[in-house]
Amino acid sequence: MALPTLVVQRTSSQTFSASAKTAVSWSTASTNSGPSSWWASGSPTDIVMPYAGPYLVSLVACWDEVDLGDRHLWLSEGTDVTDDTKRRAQDSYTSTDASEAGIFSRLSQTIVVPTAGTTYQVGVSYTGGANFLELQFAHPPAQASFTYLGGVQAYADSVAEGVIAAYPPMARVGALCQPIG
Repeated sequence: MALPTLVVQRTSSQTFSASAKTAVSWSTASTNSGPSSWWASGSPTDIVMPYAGPYLVSLVACWDEVDLGDRHLWLSEGTDVTDDTKRRAQDSYTSTDASEAGIFSRLSQTIVVPTAGTTYQVGVSYTGGANFLELQFAHPPAQASFTYLGGVQAYADSVAEGVIAAYPPMARVGALCQPIG
């Protein structure tokens, strides 16, 4: 059984100002085994969760060479990545060497989506002294994956129900099993 999964990628650089909390604008969905409404190029920053329940979320970003400072990558519920109270997962890294290039921010976390149709965005920021930071997505591309886990138990339950329905209840009689009733 394949779990419904969405993988979105940023295939080119995205520039944003220092200290600005910015939503990642995704270029493409490389995988979408769920409904097409999960992500659309017309709203490239929005991920609309198709189901309520648990999801495994994995985020990766590769930072270009920058000055010293803090880099942040997070998942935000809603469409305002500047609202810190809506952060549901976060990775932070403090650069101590101005020549660091290709630093990765990454995280994997399980979240629970309260209702189907809830929108999420991936946010990034850099609090260093540079005027702007370029998030380098070419090698490797930044990506976010969302896998719905709620169907796992439902699938297991349906298989178990099918097995139970296929075999009548049995009673042990001596060394033989006999149907009850």
